[in-house]
Parts: sequence; C-alpha cells; structure tokens
Amino acid sequence: MIQNIVRDSMKTIGLGLAAGAVLFVAAWIAGTLAGGLDVTAGLETARAVMFIGGALGLFVLAGSNLFFRHKQEWKHKDAWKKIFPLFSYKVVLGIASLVVLIMASALDYVMYYL
Repeated sequence: MIQNIVRDSMKTIGLGLAAGAVLFVAAWIAGTLAGGLDVTAGLETARAVMFIGGALGLFVLAGSNLFFRHKQEWKHKDAWKKIFPLFSYKVVLGIASLVVLIMASALDYVMYYL
C-alpha cells in the first residue's frame, strides 16, 4: 500500500516536472524570439506562462470538484488504474499543477536575484 502511494507520488511529481519543463522551454523560446533575442524577456515570459499554466490546472480541478461531484462511469478507468493504482485524476492534476507552480516560484526567486 505504501509502495503504491510512493510510486504514484513519484509518477505524479515527474509528470508535473515534465509539464513544467515543456512549458518553460516553449515559453522561453517564444519569449526570447518575440523579445528580439533578449534572454531576460524569454525568462519573464516563461515565468508568466508557468504561473498561468499551474493556476489553470488548479482552476480546472476546482471546477471538476464543483460540477462533477456525482460518480460517473468513466470509459478509461481500467487504463488509468494501470498507470495510477491509487490516485484519481483529480489528485494527479492537483499535484502536477502544484509542482508547476513551485517551479514557477523557483524561477521567480532566481530571476529576482539575477
């Protein structure tokens, strides 16, 4: 039981790190190109996009908790349980969004001292 919790937690944190890295790279490249090849503009854009992405993930989570309180049968439940035996999609979305927000906060902290 504890092994499954640790395994699901590590998968979810890895998913959040991967999503944050993809957001960072894509937004950094776009911001750098749009800012006239200024790396600082790219970092500011990446930070903003990561904050928005993490906040939108938590917003979707809150909306799903408000509107989908009744248990509905989900077509892909068996496939989901193969990947995450204990965590529901809501837990995975919440933790991954929090990881993206923590990454954005770390980037903001680093940019403050640059």
